[in-house]
This record gives sequence, C-alpha cells and structure tokens, in this order.
Amino acid sequence: MGGGRRCSYKNCINRSNNIDDLHFFHYPVQNKEVCKKWIEMAEKPHFNDLTESQLRNKVICDKHFEDKYFTNPLRKRLLKGAVPKLDGVVSNTANTKSSMF
Repeated sequence: MGGGRRCSYKNCINRSNNIDDLHFFHYPVQNKEVCKKWIEMAEKPHFNDLTESQLRNKVICDKHFEDKYFTNPLRKRLLKGAVPKLDGVVSNTANTKSSMF
C-alpha cells in the first residue's frame, strides 16, 4: 500500500488512503511558535532541522486534535493556534476502507 498523506504524529499509522473521513493538517509554518508546539507534541524533534518547504509537506491527522480546536463538527478546519494533544496514539480501525486484495 502506498501513496496518500501519512500522519507524522509519533506512532500514528493513519494515511489518507486507509481511513474514511480523515482530515490532515499541514504544520503551521507561518506561525513559528505554534509550529514548534506541533513538533514537540508530535515528538518529532528532527523536524526542527527541516527547511520551511520540507516542513510544509508534513501533516498531522485530525485524530490528534481536541474537538474544541475545530471550526465545525466535520473536523475539516482548525482554529488559528490549534495544537495537537500529547497523548495522541490512535487506532485506525474505525472507518477503515475495505480492500479487495
């Protein structure tokens, strides 16, 4: 299985091609302070060494954000300044797409 976006959160295996209704959010590189918090919460210290364009390609799935950080119940948009939660190990069993292979 390949392709699609992959959540960069530590120990998360969610990909855009294996979960229905999953949304991914790019690291907020325009807000350095919040971006540093995302890196810390995702437990990816090596991301501090990435260029802005490299970091812009990294994403975190919606499973790592509390409901209060979304602009609507569909979880498609984050509020400005939203930070993922620290205890973010999630399962991808709910809403998993079936495979014929």
